[in-house]
Amino acid sequence: MKSQKQQILEILSDYHWHSSYEFQERMFGSIKYGLFRLGARIWDLKQAGHIIEGKHDPERQTIYWYRLIPKLEPKQMAMI
Repeated sequence: MKSQKQQILEILSDYHWHSSYEFQERMFGSIKYGLFRLGARIWDLKQAGHIIEGKHDPERQTIYWYRLIPKLEPKQMAMI
């Protein structure tokens, strides 16, 4: 069984925005059971070196959106 951090990274690996609601649904199904602290796991992933951007939903402040930012190789950085 994959850890919550592994599951989150798998969802974020497409580099698109994903809502906190989507994480809940994809990781636990449509049922609302399961202990889940998304913000804490995102913080853990950031501490491990992943670059993750987050923002509040402008219409529903209880929903948060996250996306993974790809890491650039030194060659790519030089081209910026």
